[in-house]
Amino acid sequence: MKLGYIIQKILKKMFNRPCVNQSNIEKSARIDIGSVVVETSMDRYSYIGEHTSVLCAEIGAFTCISNYCAIGGGGHPIDWVSVSPVFNTTKGIIKKKLSSL
Repeated sequence: MKLGYIIQKILKKMFNRPCVNQSNIEKSARIDIGSVVVETSMDRYSYIGEHTSVLCAEIGAFTCISNYCAIGGGGHPIDWVSVSPVFNTTKGIIKKKLSSL
């Protein structure tokens, strides 16, 4: 390998660290560079890729999350069959079909 490539990798790791705030991260879990993790619990041997945002989530054991993902931040009803907009908006397809009957 070229020395310039190795130096570039080292500098990237040093100055582009993940930001973790108010979270419970197991010691064996890993968060890659440039990621933001807020109010999240992360179980053992899980991984979050580069430049990923995770907000208010519970990540189980042995979970891998890819680079450049955005997870959390939105509120959805968890006691419904689905969180699809078809079921939880006033202008959904189901409501239109029912009103035409």
